[in-house]
Amino acid sequence: MTPLILELATKAGLYVDVNGKPWPRNMNGEDIEGAYQKFAELIVLECAEISGGNLGPTDRYHTARRIKEHFGINQS
Repeated sequence: MTPLILELATKAGLYVDVNGKPWPRNMNGEDIEGAYQKFAELIVLECAEISGGNLGPTDRYHTARRIKEHFGINQS
């Protein structure tokens, strides 16, 4: 996982173990659901900040590339 994704997982209340894997330590089912919901919301907010609003067709490719770069994901 990239440092940014680990940071967002921690902000959402997930525990990051010594191997860098986030997981819901010592949480009940409701707390786990809430932590994963918050994690997803934080990721969406990061993406929205990068996109900056409405995009034309020529900007979509570049925005997708920027979002992937932002999260350290190198997939096509």
